[in-house]
Amino acid sequence: GDDNVVAIAMGETYDAGRDEIIISPPVDDLVWPVRCLLQVGVARDNLKDILILLNAIIPDELRRRQNSNLGTQSPPSMDLCKKLVSLILSSSPKASHLLLSLVDEQSRVPYWDSLHHETQLSLAIIRIDGMTPLLQQEEVRTWVLGQLQTSLQSEGSAASVNVFERMPNAWLRELVLACLESGGCDVASLRINPEQDALTSVDKWGILEFHRSINHTREILAAAQGPLGIDYDIVISALLLLEQRCDRWSNVETLLSTQDLLNASCYAAGRRSKNEPLHPLDGPTLMSLCYVAGNIQAGANLVGGEDGLILECTSILVHGGGMKIDDAEAFLTVEGNPTESLDMQAKTDRPPFEVTDWHRQILALLEQHVMGVRKYGDFDSGRRGNIDPVFGAKICLRAWMRLNQNVDESSKWMVQWLRQRLEISDDAQSSHRLACAAFVRALIWPDKSSGTKDSNQCLAEQMGFPRTFVIELSHSCCGLVEAVPKEIWSTSPQRVYG
Repeated sequence: GDDNVVAIAMGETYDAGRDEIIISPPVDDLVWPVRCLLQVGVARDNLKDILILLNAIIPDELRRRQNSNLGTQSPPSMDLCKKLVSLILSSSPKASHLLLSLVDEQSRVPYWDSLHHETQLSLAIIRIDGMTPLLQQEEVRTWVLGQLQTSLQSEGSAASVNVFERMPNAWLRELVLACLESGGCDVASLRINPEQDALTSVDKWGILEFHRSINHTREILAAAQGPLGIDYDIVISALLLLEQRCDRWSNVETLLSTQDLLNASCYAAGRRSKNEPLHPLDGPTLMSLCYVAGNIQAGANLVGGEDGLILECTSILVHGGGMKIDDAEAFLTVEGNPTESLDMQAKTDRPPFEVTDWHRQILALLEQHVMGVRKYGDFDSGRRGNIDPVFGAKICLRAWMRLNQNVDESSKWMVQWLRQRLEISDDAQSSHRLACAAFVRALIWPDKSSGTKDSNQCLAEQMGFPRTFVIELSHSCCGLVEAVPKEIWSTSPQRVYG
């Protein structure tokens, strides 16, 4: 017969029963009765009873679970399960809560707990009209956060691919994207600045552009208009995991790196936004996850203030200067002569100075915390949670000095950059008088608040700054009381004014 002809043509190993092709109908053709039932339930305000009925009739399809009564039959497809759940979620704003309140008659556990892990991953990020209704529910959100925390704590490195199976990278990227877009963030604008290569003579090292790029990302996150805000607990946890695995948060190459978006998210988290977030930020847990992931930059942006600046410069010295965390932090905060602890190479072996991304980060911090000072009240503002520009200048300059093995060349470069940025010349004073005052106090006045012994040298001498430059810097802020430590002019103003 025909079967024998086919068997001869296909070969001896052909099995007609095994290779039989079963054409499944489209998913939409299978779910139309469910759609009708849901419409009736919404119209008659009886959605809860409709969901209970569906839970009794198609429990396995709602859970993508194999029917134990049918033996070896494969479970329903994921597409069918997602389509059914999407129909339910889109039927009514309260449908997500009603769905999660269903109890599985077979296992006697709530709906979410009756799902397999793979199904939970797929359903958690289902989007309806740009929102993630299940992810907004406390039960699902708690599960997602728990999975992220467990993965961060259990994954020591990215050496094994098997450790990614429970939280695949592709799913993490979808999760981050879903949280950002549902929070109203313009994701398409989170891109590397296209003008970054078009550097002017004023910014030939790309410092100002580097600083503007950081502010641009922060502004985009702050401008998110979503009614529920961005869930930074989930976004930061997922980005920490992606960065730990050395993977990108997006496959679009022109978008920001994972670490850059993570830094901006940590900076924006917990700060006042236009819309109150649905869930309050769990700062202590996020800080512990930053510690577990070894991501000092993320922790620094999360902490903010002067402590955050110390952490950020510590990260630069650890990753860019090869220091240990405790040594780097002590170096930045303990008053004294930093050159005493510098482990330098022989002078003849010192490599030529070259501006790296670590240097750009320090200069960007100077731009943010010192160059941008505009008000007299910004000085001595550390107690109000802000960063005192004098403190910022001192920490950044000490980090700059320790980052470089060739201190002489790096200091010459810094002097040149400060001259250009502050617009200091032989025949003209700087118009950035407050910034000059901050640098003068950082460079020539010792820090009395540290409680340690004074250094024999001021910071300007330790860095090898020319005296002529320090004098020109002082002339630019001459007459400003901000150029003198507060403990001096507040106790004896006649010593300041003559």
